[in-house]
Amino acid sequence: MIGRSAEWEHDKLKTLHGLNGRLSGITVMTYDQLLAQGKRLVEMLSPGCVGQSEPAEPVGEWPGFDDDSSFDSGDPF
Repeated sequence: MIGRSAEWEHDKLKTLHGLNGRLSGITVMTYDQLLAQGKRLVEMLSPGCVGQSEPAEPVGEWPGFDDDSSFDSGDPF
């Protein structure tokens, strides 16, 4: 894990996503991403979640990032 990302601009998040796409079996994430992922997991496992009308957001999604699989930068930051 690396630092905080709450104040990161879209380009920096996109670069981190590109880095993770090039790593095999390793995921680099920020503390903010880990916290958001944990909160979503707790929400999904909460008793009120069973039978909800709207499915929960996938745990693998990171806040503040729109997936662009065509992005690939050689510079990690």
